[in-house]
Amino acid sequence: MDGIEKITARIRADADAELAQLREQTETQILEIQAQAKAQMDQERTAILARGRRAAEERTNLSEIMIPTLLFWENGNSWYGSKGQARFFIRPVQEQPEEGQEPKPPVLTAELWRGPLTKELSQILDTTCVPVSEEGLAQLTVWLEERAAELNAEV
Repeated sequence: MDGIEKITARIRADADAELAQLREQTETQILEIQAQAKAQMDQERTAILARGRRAAEERTNLSEIMIPTLLFWENGNSWYGSKGQARFFIRPVQEQPEEGQEPKPPVLTAELWRGPLTKELSQILDTTCVPVSEEGLAQLTVWLEERAAELNAEV
């Protein structure tokens, strides 16, 4: 070999060594990026599954029964609601006083039945009456929650 061929061979060997080193560095970076992506994917999958489990648990546990405020009832409105298989209908009732007696305060009457059918197509399982007041609304909410829990536990 003459001088130029030696120099060319040396340059080629250096270039090949540099390329091998770059390939190794690139492979290492690829593996690191893949590991980071997998870790991120696992973390996101875990978060999504956790959100899904919480949502499913909320649907299973169901949220608390919310009924309208006192003004709604004082204006004579009625209300249908449900929780799981429990269905209910609430309406204010003003009993007519007997002749010569003071008028009685209005009450809220609630009827409870098992869904999914309408009240007209179902058997009323339980009823209650509470005063049209904040205390009465609180009593009614507790009553509805208890009856709904019993009814939904049977399913």
